[in-house]
Amino acid sequence: MSKHYAAIAFTDDVRAVQADHGSQEFYGRKVAAAKSSADPDP
Repeated sequence: MSKHYAAIAFTDDVRAVQADHGSQEFYGRKVAAAKSSADPDP
């Protein structure tokens, strides 16, 4: 996942819906993994 994808795709409104549906934790882990990657974006 691109390091910039989350900033573009997960707006405050999207994160609110994720929280309502219980998926915010899952996507939070994906965002954290992308940020910690030392590799450049493809």
